[in-house]
Amino acid sequence: ISDNESAGILAVDTGATFAGNVGIGNTGNFSEKLSVSSANGTAYTSVPQIRVDSNTNNNRAAILFTDSSLSDGKISYYPHATEATRFFSISARGTESDFIIKGNGNVGIGTDSPNQKITIGFADNGTDGISFRSTTYASLGKILCENDNSSTNGNLQFYTRSGGDVLERMRI
Repeated sequence: ISDNESAGILAVDTGATFAGNVGIGNTGNFSEKLSVSSANGTAYTSVPQIRVDSNTNNNRAAILFTDSSLSDGKISYYPHATEATRFFSISARGTESDFIIKGNGNVGIGTDSPNQKITIGFADNGTDGISFRSTTYASLGKILCENDNSSTNGNLQFYTRSGGDVLERMRI
């Protein structure tokens, strides 16, 4: 444990430029509020550099990102005892359903209960999908799924770019 990064185990920078920053495993200057450095450089290892532990199968381990008035983002892991109910999630809105990876490998976007390898969730009477773009063009094509007016009917729509416009090419 050191002050002003001299020993490199735990350093608290009290200098005028980086006052209050904390470094773990650092011996040089660091400008981040928290900097963690591995003794083995950047090589992959099964030993984590940061560990957030939930202590039991019923509690979440989470990192929360906030601006002190809103809980806008979090990364969390729910280590439930069964693979089907275990999950890792990333949220930008304080909910679970922005992006979720279940223990069985299923991925959900907009849903917390993906039942296929990739499941995209959206509201009833809505349309959502996948878009394809390049650095030059905002839209090259898209695949949309639409739920028609509270019915059990739905359709897939396929669009591609032609002459500057993105046009529907097929509907199933």
